Amino acid sequence: MLKALKSDPATSSIPVVVITVSASEEQMREAYGLGANSFIIKAMNFVKYSLTIAEVVHYWLLVNDLPNYRKPKTL
Repeated sequence: MLKALKSDPATSSIPVVVITVSASEEQMREAYGLGANSFIIKAMNFVKYSLTIAEVVHYWLLVNDLPNYRKPKTL
């Protein structure tokens, strides 16, 4: 799916965050090689997982600047 998303000009600029339970170096390299913008190993603890997701959302929606992208006024 990532390969298809990144190879289509209409969707290639969409940032992709891979969230996985795998800590495999091979899978991480593959994801980045296919165009992933971030690779996060999912925490097994729900509280830690929730905090990680909140940080990811905060970064991608409020901190990071993307071309042709308007930041939301609020979350």
